[in-house]
Amino acid sequence: MTALTDTPAAAAAAEPREEFPESSTMAGGTVIKTPPGTVDEGESVDTSTVTPRELKGWWLFGFAAQGFTGLALDVFSPIILQSLAAYAGYESKDRTTPCNPDNEGYDCGVYVGSLWVNTTSLVLYAKTLATLTQAFVFISLGALADYGARRKTFLIFFAVLTAMCGYTYLLAYKYSLWWLPFLGFIFGTIFYGSAWVFEFAWLPILSRYHPDVVDAYARNAKTSEIHVLRDRTCHRISAGGIAFGGGSAFCQVIIGAVIALTLGQIPHDKWGLPKVYALQIAVAFSSTWLLIGLNFPRRWLKARPGPPLPAGENYLLFSWKKLIHTIRRARRLSTLFRFLIGWFMFSDAFNTILAIAILFFQADLGIGQTGLLGAAIVADFCQAGGVWVWVHIQRRFGIQTKNLIVIQASLYSIIPLWGLLGFLTGRGSVGLQNPNEIWALAAMHGFMLGGSQSSCRVLFSELLPQGMETQFFSLYAITENGSAWIGPLVVAAIGDVAGNRRYAFFFILFLFLAPIPLFWGIDAKKGKAECREFLIAEGREVDVLNEDGGEDGETQTVIEEGKGSIGLVKRKSGGVVA
Repeated sequence: MTALTDTPAAAAAAEPREEFPESSTMAGGTVIKTPPGTVDEGESVDTSTVTPRELKGWWLFGFAAQGFTGLALDVFSPIILQSLAAYAGYESKDRTTPCNPDNEGYDCGVYVGSLWVNTTSLVLYAKTLATLTQAFVFISLGALADYGARRKTFLIFFAVLTAMCGYTYLLAYKYSLWWLPFLGFIFGTIFYGSAWVFEFAWLPILSRYHPDVVDAYARNAKTSEIHVLRDRTCHRISAGGIAFGGGSAFCQVIIGAVIALTLGQIPHDKWGLPKVYALQIAVAFSSTWLLIGLNFPRRWLKARPGPPLPAGENYLLFSWKKLIHTIRRARRLSTLFRFLIGWFMFSDAFNTILAIAILFFQADLGIGQTGLLGAAIVADFCQAGGVWVWVHIQRRFGIQTKNLIVIQASLYSIIPLWGLLGFLTGRGSVGLQNPNEIWALAAMHGFMLGGSQSSCRVLFSELLPQGMETQFFSLYAITENGSAWIGPLVVAAIGDVAGNRRYAFFFILFLFLAPIPLFWGIDAKKGKAECREFLIAEGREVDVLNEDGGEDGETQTVIEEGKGSIGLVKRKSGGVVA
């Protein structure tokens, strides 16, 4: 038991410190010393200290890749798909009269197989199909990165496939080929999300083996100090990635706007090209940016291999077996799954609000390509700067990460409330009734998006079991990208059935508000303790700080007899306890 102290100095001296215990033995296994900053050659697990070059390589993947979604997937694709399909489609009233998109308030659609789809909803249904497929793909990828040395290989592989999908837009040289960028958008979304599954898996590793954290271990720093240090380090790394990615999107949208405005002056009818072909060229430019930028993470990012796959297991099937195994034991990780439920709704909300805003301003308020491009530039600029503002706010006021997310979700709900205000006002007023409101909405969305993504990523990385980063970040990506099919599907259905997309803001408001009590009730210390107990039960390697503030602060790694797997025990003065 911890001795009672009479003075603050004595209490500080009695606080537990993180130490690396000496090797020893115990019944049923061998205790070995494995501090951060080393490479465990026996298991081929790289725990070497993070270098500045590696950290820049991780950041620069975001600089290379995130602009693709900022320019190609989120901004230009909705415009391209709607325009190509409209000029190739037919009026909805009889489904036989060729559509004329130059008529204000046109209502047209196309057949996707035997299904009639309104052109304004086409991209939403494409997003739905892509995200449903992502759920299957993401789960299958878990073992490919958590085991063996293929994490970096697949990161680059899926990023290259994403770029190839962008080039398919150039093949749609006439309106009847609208289905080519339609498929390119679907597969590009799948491959892009798959690449980020592997990218996210580096975050807890980079923070765990960051030089500042390793140094704190080496000097036997207090447990509370290391907790704070790891949290701040993770925030700094995550914010850097968001800022680099946001900066990339900002630059690409500006260049894309120049391409669109410059080449848009060319008489496309003379060449027989679609009116939006300049935007299709801009998407191909984004693919080229991605391929060139991949050289930096390819050269600088360490492979960080994991342990070998258990004998007799298959990489694809093993991921599903592990997922089913984990879900069955979800009660052991109740805090983590509580977060995922909240993240499921929160991410769906801010992903859907962007899609509906683009369609709303374009179809209902008549915003042209120039206005949408300008709004995208404002949003990306605010996203790149906003993430650092949120980091400063958290440091300045000492706000816990979960509380910061609650604040961000509450503020984000202003956007759907703003849209609902339009039911009480008229055209030209406020409540998304005036085209000029796009600038304020873009600025607020960008400012909130970067900070929200970074905060949620950091909190999740604190709650996931060590050594299972990709498996659990697959679930994280599924709930972010895979859940996004709900929002677009509901919004598209509301638009098609009710004839007024404004009603969709009620649904989006619910998605922002519902996860707030879930985030508020998260106990990070409890979550870390659950991870420790989960890994002990699973016989996995773990590097866990003392969670309860007691005096049993020493952690050791155990190779369980007969399994060859690694687990954790804590040593008391009288023996060893799991």
